[in-house]
This record gives sequence, C-alpha cells and structure tokens, in this order.
Amino acid sequence: MEDIARLLKMSKANLYYYFTDKNEILAHILGSFLDLILDGIDEFLSSTDNVDERLRRFIQRHVDIYARYMFHAKVLFKEVNNLAHKDLKRAKEKERQYYRVAKGLIAQYVGSSAKEEEITALTFFLLGMCNWSYSWYDPKGKISPSRLSELIYRVFKGGISSLKKDAGV
Repeated sequence: MEDIARLLKMSKANLYYYFTDKNEILAHILGSFLDLILDGIDEFLSSTDNVDERLRRFIQRHVDIYARYMFHAKVLFKEVNNLAHKDLKRAKEKERQYYRVAKGLIAQYVGSSAKEEEITALTFFLLGMCNWSYSWYDPKGKISPSRLSELIYRVFKGGISSLKKDAGV
C-alpha cells in the first residue's frame, strides 16, 4: 500500500480512506474494466440486423477497448486469480457474461449447422485472437487499432488465406 500511495502521490492514510487493502484496489480495477467491456454491448450489437456487421463491430469494440485500456487488460489476465474469493467470483461471472455475448454472436454467425462444441471452440478462438493482443500490441505502433481489428475479423472470417489478396498485408 505504501508503494501504491507513493506512486499516486498521496498519503497512505488517504489511500486507506478509499480502499481497505490491495485486494480492494485490484477488485476495483478489474470490476471497472469488466463493467466497461459489458456496458451497452447488447445495444451496440443490436444496432444492426446484419450478423456479419455485428461480428465486425464486436471485434472493433473489443480491440478499441483493449487498446485504450491496455494496462487494465494486463491486470485482468495476469492478476484476476489473486482476487479474494468473493471478488474472483464476481469477476468470473462478468467474464462469463461477455463470453455468452460472444458465443451468441458466433452461433448467429455460423447458423444452426454448427455443433455446440464447435461454437464454443470458435468463441474461444475469437476471444483468444482479441484478448492476447494485450501482451504484444502497441496502440502507438504502425498498426492502428482499427487495422488490427480488421485483420482479426478477416482472419477469423476467412482464414489467413483471405489476406493474400490484400497488398497491405
């Protein structure tokens, strides 16, 4: 707590006014980030009837949030299991809510011919492509978040061979 207070340029007593311990700070960071991810997602996706466009928007939104809140994403993936049990349970439920949104979208996209286990695998493929950008992606680098989301969308939708036609890749 002393290190955190020093970094925030506040007294430890002032920090304790807002948070009782490090776990509470971690729970606040992760809870706020997960709320941000979930906030308005259903309305956002339902703003178009075109399932292809919904998939594109989902990926774009996900990449944009992760690019703007890169450090929050890192904390989520590296520290979520350090939460106290009750806070971990809340965080995992929010993660499941987001997974259900993604899985519902994938189910709509592939249609009724896909098996449940295939939809599950595709959902994890997509989330893996989007989520792991936190570990290597630089939003200030040569690939913009918009371009990154387009690459993810095209590879997910058509496989890597769909990029052969694109001279920019």
